[in-house]
Amino acid sequence: SKHRKSWSETEIETILQHYQQHGITATVRHFNVSSSMIYRWQVFLQKHVKMDSNLSFDDKSGLTL
Repeated sequence: SKHRKSWSETEIETILQHYQQHGITATVRHFNVSSSMIYRWQVFLQKHVKMDSNLSFDDKSGLTL
Protein backbone atom coordinates (compact mmCIF):
# COMPACT_ATOMS: atom_id res chain seq x y z
CA SER A 1 0.00 0.00 0.00
CA LYS A 2 1.00 3.63 -0.33
CA HIS A 3 0.43 4.47 3.34
CA ARG A 4 2.58 7.39 4.38
CA LYS A 5 4.48 6.84 7.63
CA SER A 6 5.24 9.67 10.01
CA TRP A 7 8.81 9.72 11.21
CA SER A 8 9.81 11.31 14.51
CA GLU A 9 12.95 13.43 14.80
CA THR A 10 14.59 10.62 16.76
CA GLU A 11 13.73 8.07 14.06
CA ILE A 12 15.08 10.35 11.32
CA GLU A 13 18.33 10.86 13.23
CA THR A 14 18.65 7.08 13.71
CA ILE A 15 17.97 6.45 10.02
CA LEU A 16 20.53 9.04 8.90
CA GLN A 17 23.15 7.61 11.26
CA HIS A 18 22.47 4.12 9.89
CA TYR A 19 22.74 5.49 6.34
CA GLN A 20 26.13 7.05 7.08
CA GLN A 21 27.42 3.78 8.56
CA HIS A 22 25.82 1.19 6.27
CA GLY A 23 24.89 2.93 3.02
CA ILE A 24 21.63 3.62 1.25
CA THR A 25 20.60 0.09 0.23
CA ALA A 26 20.96 -1.40 3.71
CA THR A 27 19.14 1.56 5.26
CA VAL A 28 16.22 1.44 2.81
CA ARG A 29 15.76 -2.26 3.50
CA HIS A 30 16.24 -2.03 7.27
CA PHE A 31 13.81 0.85 7.88
CA ASN A 32 11.49 0.41 4.87
CA VAL A 33 11.99 4.06 3.90
CA SER A 34 12.55 5.39 0.38
CA SER A 35 16.01 6.50 -0.66
CA SER A 36 14.55 9.81 -1.86
CA MET A 37 13.28 10.55 1.65
CA ILE A 38 16.68 9.79 3.16
CA TYR A 39 18.38 12.09 0.66
CA ARG A 40 15.75 14.81 1.29
CA TRP A 41 16.34 14.67 5.04
CA GLN A 42 20.10 14.78 4.59
CA VAL A 43 20.04 17.75 2.19
CA PHE A 44 17.64 19.64 4.43
CA LEU A 45 19.82 19.12 7.48
CA GLN A 46 23.01 20.08 5.64
CA LYS A 47 21.39 23.35 4.52
CA HIS A 48 19.60 24.30 7.73
CA VAL A 49 21.29 22.88 10.82
CA LYS A 50 23.96 25.58 10.91
CA MET A 51 21.38 28.30 10.27
CA ASP A 52 18.69 27.32 12.79
CA SER A 53 18.73 24.86 15.65
CA ASN A 54 14.93 25.02 16.10
CA LEU A 55 13.89 22.57 13.40
CA SER A 56 10.89 20.31 13.44
CA PHE A 57 9.88 17.40 11.27
CA ASP A 58 6.47 16.76 9.75
CA ASP A 59 4.92 13.75 8.08
CA LYS A 60 4.07 15.51 4.81
CA SER A 61 7.37 16.69 3.36
CA GLY A 62 9.57 15.06 5.96
CA LEU A 63 10.89 18.33 7.31
CA THR A 64 9.75 21.81 8.13
CA LEU A 65 11.24 24.98 9.53
